[in-house]
Amino acid sequence: MFCNQQSLTDKDRIGWAFFDIGVHLLITAIFASFVYLKFNNLWYVAGVAAAGILIDIDHCVDYFLVLRTFTFRDFFGSTYVRSGRIYLILHSWELIAGFVAFALLSQNTPFLLVSVSLAFHLFIDNIQRRNPFCYLLSYRIVKRFDARVLIPEDFL
Repeated sequence: MFCNQQSLTDKDRIGWAFFDIGVHLLITAIFASFVYLKFNNLWYVAGVAAAGILIDIDHCVDYFLVLRTFTFRDFFGSTYVRSGRIYLILHSWELIAGFVAFALLSQNTPFLLVSVSLAFHLFIDNIQRRNPFCYLLSYRIVKRFDARVLIPEDFL
């Protein structure tokens, strides 16, 4: 499922981005449906849905750190990757593990469900990458957020 972004045209990159968004929406909708059937609680569903999608807000941070102005083509074409650095602070297995630990220790069901939704999102992202460690924040720090190491498929 790897996507060699470098070999894609801008139009293809945007198409790939929308495919990725569609997969995230589908998986989030399936999990949210399960949550609704299990708990019959729309607040839980809203939390799960928000977490499954809004985790991507950190892409905006990376984008604006590099480009500072918004264009549809650049944003959905992942142009910010060309900066050579990828931070994506919310895309972190360590962060999710901490959330799960907190949820379990505090017996906080809504927080656990949100954490699982985040994990589904990150799992989908992770299987699209050649580097299985790219979503470990500690690994990204050690590698100095170097995009060529983290997501080499975007530079082939």
